[in-house]
Parts: sequence; structure tokens; C-alpha cells
Amino acid sequence: MINARLISLPDNSIITLSYTNTTNGTTLTCSDSCPLGPSNTDYQIFNFVNPGPLRGIQILLLDFYGEGGGLHGIQFYQSEIVVRGINGYNSPTCPNSSSSSSYPNVTAIGNWTPELLPGIWVNVLTATIPAAEITNSTTKLIMKPYIPQAGYYNITLSSPPCLSIGCDSVIPIDVNFTSSPGVSTVVTIAQNSTDTNSNTFYTIYSGYVLGTSTTFQPTVEITPSKSAVAPSDGSDAIIYVDYIQCTKTDNRTSLSGLFQYSPSTSTAQAAWYGFNGGLLIPKSIINDVIVVSSTTIIIGGSFNNNSFSNIAFYDGIKFTPLKDGGLNGHVNTMVLIDRDLFVGGLFNNTANGTLPGLNNIARYNLDEQNWYRISGGVNGEVHRIAFVNNGTPQIHVAGKFNTLINPQLSTQNTIIGNASFGYGMWDNNIGNWVNTGYIDGTIGDIVAYNIPSSQTGPLTFWGGIMSSTQSFMSSSGGLLTQSGYNSLPLFPQVTNGNIPDFIINSAVRSNDTKSNKTFTAIGGKFQIDNIVNVAILDNNVWRGISPSNFQGEVKVLVLRNNILCAGSELNGIDGSAFAVYNLNSDITYAQTLTANDKIVRVNAIKYRAGTDDYIVAGKFDKAGQSSCSYICSWNSISSQWKGLNSSLSGEIVSMDFVGLSQSQNFLVVAGNLTLGGKGPVYVAEYDFSRNIWKEQGTQGSGDKHLPGPPTTVINNFLSNNQEYFVSGTVDNTGEAYIRKWDGSKYLNVNPQLLQGSVIKQMSLVPASSSHSNNGIVDTQWLLLISGSLKLNNYGDVSAALFDGNTIYPFLLASSHERPGFILSVFTNIIPELLAVHGFLPVPIVILISAAIAFFIVFLIVAAGLAYDFRRQRKARGSLKASPRDSGKAALREGELFATINSIIAQQSDPRQSVTSSNVRNSAMLSDEKSADFMGGAGVAAIAASESEPKSEKQEISAADRARAARAFLANHPDARQYYARYPFVAKEEGELDFHVGDSIYVVDTADEVWWIGWKDDGTGNFIQGLFPSNYVVEDPSYTGAS
Repeated sequence: MINARLISLPDNSIITLSYTNTTNGTTLTCSDSCPLGPSNTDYQIFNFVNPGPLRGIQILLLDFYGEGGGLHGIQFYQSEIVVRGINGYNSPTCPNSSSSSSYPNVTAIGNWTPELLPGIWVNVLTATIPAAEITNSTTKLIMKPYIPQAGYYNITLSSPPCLSIGCDSVIPIDVNFTSSPGVSTVVTIAQNSTDTNSNTFYTIYSGYVLGTSTTFQPTVEITPSKSAVAPSDGSDAIIYVDYIQCTKTDNRTSLSGLFQYSPSTSTAQAAWYGFNGGLLIPKSIINDVIVVSSTTIIIGGSFNNNSFSNIAFYDGIKFTPLKDGGLNGHVNTMVLIDRDLFVGGLFNNTANGTLPGLNNIARYNLDEQNWYRISGGVNGEVHRIAFVNNGTPQIHVAGKFNTLINPQLSTQNTIIGNASFGYGMWDNNIGNWVNTGYIDGTIGDIVAYNIPSSQTGPLTFWGGIMSSTQSFMSSSGGLLTQSGYNSLPLFPQVTNGNIPDFIINSAVRSNDTKSNKTFTAIGGKFQIDNIVNVAILDNNVWRGISPSNFQGEVKVLVLRNNILCAGSELNGIDGSAFAVYNLNSDITYAQTLTANDKIVRVNAIKYRAGTDDYIVAGKFDKAGQSSCSYICSWNSISSQWKGLNSSLSGEIVSMDFVGLSQSQNFLVVAGNLTLGGKGPVYVAEYDFSRNIWKEQGTQGSGDKHLPGPPTTVINNFLSNNQEYFVSGTVDNTGEAYIRKWDGSKYLNVNPQLLQGSVIKQMSLVPASSSHSNNGIVDTQWLLLISGSLKLNNYGDVSAALFDGNTIYPFLLASSHERPGFILSVFTNIIPELLAVHGFLPVPIVILISAAIAFFIVFLIVAAGLAYDFRRQRKARGSLKASPRDSGKAALREGELFATINSIIAQQSDPRQSVTSSNVRNSAMLSDEKSADFMGGAGVAAIAASESEPKSEKQEISAADRARAARAFLANHPDARQYYARYPFVAKEEGELDFHVGDSIYVVDTADEVWWIGWKDDGTGNFIQGLFPSNYVVEDPSYTGAS
């Protein structure tokens, strides 16, 4: 700590200062030792407790770091307007003004000279006047202060003691002050003070002074007094001037802050009537007035008397208190809804202390004459309350708070609640806070305006200093579907105003066909009540996992056959970085991973289809009893670990199976790796059948190398040539890059990302219409890039779609005072959503997070994107909604569930997974029916993966299969034959697996994304299932099958 002391010169007295304690905001005083802030403090303000004229200041640094103490700079400020006699000591009243009129002006006429008075060390301007010329002397000093604002001022003259000059030679002066055009006052000052301890201040004028303008400037003229006589010894006479000071004052009667205006001329009282004379104490502050009836108002502000505090009724004659005397802190804002008065300000109880926990917002019922809490209130001052009725009556609350207090969790010393950045919305019907749009900044006012004959409800206007506004608010995650956006019920818990990290890195979602319930689990770094890092959404309520063996920040989740695997990061703490939770038994099993430096990370987990093995990768030196490191295979039946050839080392950040093979024999991993002792290797491929690693991307330039360390790798599942996409950052520059491995070399994918872009994830998603062939992205697919992206002409976005040539902004996420970013996008099929309005909208779980910022919002920025793809779609034409020209009505909810359940029942393979281990994250631009969502961009999705091998089947001849097909069509006259253009690998229960060229007999096309169809399983038996509509065509020549 650095401490200092200020000494006044020349009297060597210690100066008392005041300053603000930055920890709790209180005002403290110091004299002998005043603390200075640390070196990272930009500045510190001290105020003089007893302001007065200073001749000099000595600063003593008492304590400091190192060999000596020093200050970067010192600046002094004064609130008064001062004009010194010596013009060189004057400075502009407004330092930032370039106008010469802001400078005080001094004009000396006669024999004036600057002089330093010895002993008191004051610089004054003196004039010597021969004794014979005193009565007719032209000596004059004209001083013109800059008065920025008209008002009431005290004008004083500072006069040091005359001893240093010679009091016998000093004669009186006349001071003429012109306060406005044609209005002046003259006073005579003797200047004969002999008090050496302080200056004498003479009042020249007190009253109204017109401000400085181009046509007028207040003026002080100092001349020898007309009544002055020559010194008795006949010597020259002397007059001297130190400075004049203009201090603005309150020269009128103190007002109470409340006025009544009566425009009627018949009233006996004045048009303006102030509530003084005991009705309200002087200097009362009234912030808001509510009209209750023609005879009653309610006022709120900062005032009190013996019976009421800060809020009161007024009936035209007297003030009367509300119950319990009002509130114990000031009121800023009020709104009356029916007979409920909502009050916001800075208070926590009634004036009588009968209702603690009001916490800055309260409700008062006029009929019951009683106060009520608004849940637990908020943890800071409420500046504005507004009522908006868009079909649902809601109270908008804005202010300086970051917590919506939970009264059940909070105690007297600990305030716990949901995070909020100064804005909340209260639904009075349900008595709870509800989710709102997102506003980042300070809201000054909220106004609802009803449009005449409007069918859309009132418009709501927000005014203030705002850096970002968005349509939706979400705490790190939400569901984006064709029907709209829904936030996941995630509310970061704030404790005593401290907002914790709330990061979601991964999520899984599936359907429990037995209970007809959807399952959602999230993993990351967060706390929801007592739930830490892994949470399961059950009936819209989050629950934890017991016993909880999920330690550290969870990086990845994988769900298959009711087994939830989680990988996390442990930094020097005990626990398990890889744990398995059985949904059926509600038991968690910890699987031991260790590292020599005690830093363990699991960055990726992949289930290998056709086996019971999970591939676990990251940073670790040992798995269970196995010596495998960095990447291992874990068997879910035996719970045993096994290595994948020990020649690879280094932390793996991402991995994926590549190619179309159902056996998933090839795995690519990305990281800063070493292979066979050589490196750095950025991408390597593992061949399960040969148990060997092969490098596929070393550091360097050229089409066999990568320009920097990778961050993510994804399979190009549209190719059987082990193709994949890899992204990362370029060495030295830090720019984001994307490359595509085409089976033999890397192709430079240039999505026109600007410097500062960070890619967190990539996904291949189907397009609603084809685009031009460019060799990068399949003509009917798009590359979804998520993270924190910077695009030319668009700025910051959080997700974008790339067709190989052009990049389109897709999602924008905002966080507190900075752009947000999307960590990952997860897609899956949820049967509960399949029957909405006859469509099959499949949701995308969008996981958004920032390291410190929490409230994340989405905005579809796709007007141009929607236009481009809609134009292409119209040119291409679209399929009808039914295989038959007559069309087919959409399935009712019960019928559709019955259909889906029958499909699931037919798939008896016990090893069918509930969620895809190799999910194809995908989003789709939909047609005009869903383009209304967010101004032209609709979203749907599919999820698929490689299926597990089927049991042995007895194949039949082509002729027998043809006869089986004719029999099937005879029993299903509505079926229409299509042909598989792409292979579809069924991983979810209810999906239909097929290969290129297979005949698919479609029976339901009510949804534009997912159709229902039948196919021969090769034995003459027909099986039914769901599949993506754009995987099949009517013309077999387009399939490429021989």
C-alpha cells in the first residue's frame, strides 16, 4: 500500500482529505496518512474537507514499493469561478473549450506591476499612484469572469493582509460590478486587514448575474476610491488585487419538489402552487406521481415526516401515509395496474420495518391497503417500471441490478437468485419472473404505444444507452425449430451479486419410447441449485446425477442405449475425467484416467458402431490398469481399457470416424501430436483392421500439410473416400483456417473469415435446394460453421452457412458487453415434435456459451440467404405434399404416434442406439411454409449415423423380390416408388436404413424433411421407417447406381 500526506504551504499545516472506498462505496477521511490505489488504478480522487485558498502544497510519500515512490501526475480542480489580478495565472473556466470567451480577461490601466508578498508568499498585482493624483487618477483594473450560466452568485474579493506592502501606504478601492446590462453595484473596500493567518474576503455583490454571451460579459472594475486620501507622510499611494471569486448560490426559498398548476383563472391561488410550509420538508425530491382518481394522487421520491416516508397519498388538502408509513428508501418509479400499485426504487422494507425482503420492488394493493413482495425482489436499484399488455399483462422492470432474488434460497447474509443484466419481466397473472428479450445496457424509459386499429398489440419502445438488443434471451442454450425458438430453462445462479461461469460444452437429446418422454442432458461448467456440470431435464425440471462422479468442467457427452458417457477436465483435483451413468439403474461408474502432472482432459468420445467400444481421447497418461495414453478404447461390457497402438502421443482435441463404411474402420484425430517420435503432426488416421497410425497433416505449407494446430475435425459422410474437414488457427497470424482432405491431399476451403474469427465447430447440413458444384461441399449440402466469426459486410456472427463459394450469416449471439459465440450444435429426432401442424419439425439444440457472459440470444440474420435459396428452389420446383396428385391429409397426433410406434416395434434389433454416436449435426433452410420464422429463415434438422450390422439374413432371388414388391404394392395402393440417391444409415429407432439404388416405397410425405416409407430387407419382408426426403429421387438414373 502507498500512503501519502499533503502539507499546506507556507503554514505547514496538514490538509484533511476525503475519498471514496472502492470496496463498499463509503466516504472516508484522512490527514496524516492517505492511501493511494495500486499501480493498476488509473486515478484516484481526493476532495479537500475544508476548502480554502492555498499558496502551495507539499506531498510526502510515506510508504511505497521498491526503492522510491513517485506519481504519474497531479491535477487540481476547483468548483468556483476565479479571476486573478495577474492575468498570466488565469486559465479557461471550461478547459475543453476552444472559445476565447471562456478565458477570464484582465485589463490593467495605469502603473500596475506583479509582486510577491514576502512572508505570506502571495502573488498580487499592485498599482502605485502619486499622492497628488489620487482624486483624479485614471488607474483602473478591469476583470471579466466567464460566467457559463446565468443564476444567483456571490461575488467576493480576496485581499491578503497589508503588512508586507505597508498598511500606511494602502488606500481604499472602489469596486464596481456590472451584473447585467445597465445594472451595476459599487462597494468601497479599505484593504487594511492585518490578519496574517488568512485572506480577508469582501463581498462585492450577491444576486442574479447574467451569463457570458457574445453581447454581454459581467465585469468588475477596481479603481482608487473617490474617498481615499493621500498617505500622511506624502508618499505614493498603493492599491493591490489578489483575485475575485464567483460562487453560485441558491438564493431563493427551498422548495419541496412538488407543484400544482391550475390553468383556471377562477382559482384564488397562484397558477403555480408549491407544497411548502410544512406539507413537505424543504428539498424533498419527488420522482414520480400517479393519479388514482380525480381527488387523489400518490407521490413517490425521497422525503419524510413523522407519519410517512418516501411515498404518500395526497387528496388536495393533506398528505396521508400508506400502510406501515411507506418505505425505508427512496422511490424512483411507480405504475398502477387496476388496483395494484407497483413501486420501484432503493429500499428493502416498509418504513416501520414490518415487511423485510421487499428488495427494491414491491406491490401495494389499494383496496386491501397492504404491501406485498415481488418474489424476492432484485439486488439493486430499480429505475423504471412500465406496464405492457401484448395479450399477457407484464410488468417490465429496469435498473441497476444483476439478480432476480430467490427468496427460498436466500438468507439474511446471502442473496441467491437468477442472473439478469438490469432488466426483468414480471407476469402478474402467474406471480413469477418470465423470460424476456435481451437488452444489454442502461434502460432509461419504457413506453408502450397502442396503434389504432392494430391487430398486433402495442409497440414497446425502450430508451437509454444500449449496446445490443435481441429478440430472444437464453442462458447458454436453447431449442431452435421450425415453429420458433425456445430457451432451455437455464438460469445461472448469482450469489451476492457474483455471476458464476455458465458454460455448456455438450448436450445429448433422445426419446424414451416406453414413456414417450424426451431426454435432454447438458454438460459443461455450471451450477443449477445443487447440480454441478451435468444436468438432466426431466419434465422441464433439471435434476442431477446421483451419486455425482462427474468432476471438473465437462467437455463432451455421448448417449447410447441409456448409457450416458461424460468426459471432463481435471486440474490437480481428485475425481474421474471419464464417467458413465446408467439411466435405468441411476448409477454412475467412474472410470479412472490419470496423468503424471495431474492434469487430465477428455476432449472427445466416439462410439464405434458394431461393437461395445467407446473411443476416448484427450490428455492422460494411463487408463485404468492399461498403460495406453491420449487415446484408448473402453469396452462397456467388460469395463476394460485397451490401447490403439502406442506410437501416437500428444493431446487430441477432436476426432471422428471417416468414410461410409458401417464398420467404422478408420478414425481421424486432430491435435498437436507426435507420431513415431516425429512431429508436430496435426492430423493422424488410425486403421482398426491393421492397428496402425498414419500421418495425414504435418506442419507446413502445401497440399499435404496444415498451416497450424487444428481445433476440430469432422467426417465428410457423403464420401466413401475417407474425406473430412479440419479447422484450426494459422501459426504466427492466428487466423482461422478450414481445409478439406479429399483422400489424397488437402483443399484450401476459404470461407472469407476475417482476422479474429474463432471456429468452435463444423457440421454438414442439408440444403433445401442444390447449389453449384465446387468440389468442396456437396451440391445439396452446406457447411455450418459455428463459434465467434467475423464476416466482411456483416461483422460479428456466431454461426454461418458455407456452400463452398459463398458464406451466409446464420445466427447472431450476443452476450453482456461483447459478441457471444456458439460452442456446438446438436441435432436429433424427437417424436413428440413430429405431429405439430402436420409437419415433422426436428429441433436443433444450440449450445451457446461464453467464458464470462451468460445471457445469450439468437437472431436469424438470413434475409439474403433465404432469398437466395428460395430463388433456387423456385427455379428447381418442389415435390408435392403427397405421392398422389390428390394429396393426403396430415396425420393427426394420435395417428402419427401410432405410426411411429409401429415402426419402432418392427425394429427389434436390441443394439439399436437411442442417440447417434456419430451425429450428423444438420440444419436445413425450409420452404415458404416455415420462412415466416424470424424474417425469412426457417430451421429444421436431421440426425443420422452409421447403423449396427444386422443379423444374418437369407437372401432371395431378384424374381422373388419383384413378386414381393408387386404384392406389397397391391396391398398398399397409396405407396409410390422412389430410389435411394444417397445411402442412409439408421441409428435411431424408427429410421429406415438403405443403400444407393434401393427401392423405397413412400407412403407419407406430409412433412417436407422426413418421409415414411417401406423397403425390402432382402428376404422378401418389408420394413417401415423414417428417412430424409432429399435422400431419394423418382428417377433411378439420378442415383448413380448400376
